[in-house]
Amino acid sequence: MRPTLLLLLLGILIAGCNGSSPTEPNASLGLNGTWEGELAAYPAGEDWSRVRLSAETIGTSVQGTLTSRNGVTHTVTGSVQGTAISLRINGLPQQTPCDVNLVLTRVAPVAIEGSLGGRCPNTLFGEFRLVRV
Repeated sequence: MRPTLLLLLLGILIAGCNGSSPTEPNASLGLNGTWEGELAAYPAGEDWSRVRLSAETIGTSVQGTLTSRNGVTHTVTGSVQGTAISLRINGLPQQTPCDVNLVLTRVAPVAIEGSLGGRCPNTLFGEFRLVRV
């Protein structure tokens, strides 16, 4: 194959993928919906051994709610930057400084996975997996 033709085909392939890998999915598209599972965080007066996360992506923003096993609801906000999705759980008890963030490492049709971090009031660190309901 002639080098000029090869370069032209390569340019068309790269342009068609907007510079990303052709197999790299837009993970945020699969985040919309409702998910359940455990988060290893225990804000004052709440049971996060079973949570329900409802999320919706709008452009590069994520909005939603997180409801604990005992019915306490928090707003969730987040952002999508390329394939990176980060979520922040808002409205946690003010009597103790509490900051909980979720960084998604995998978004699949049946489950989302990632790492949990923050302070509430102790340092939070761990992995989570929530399944679609």
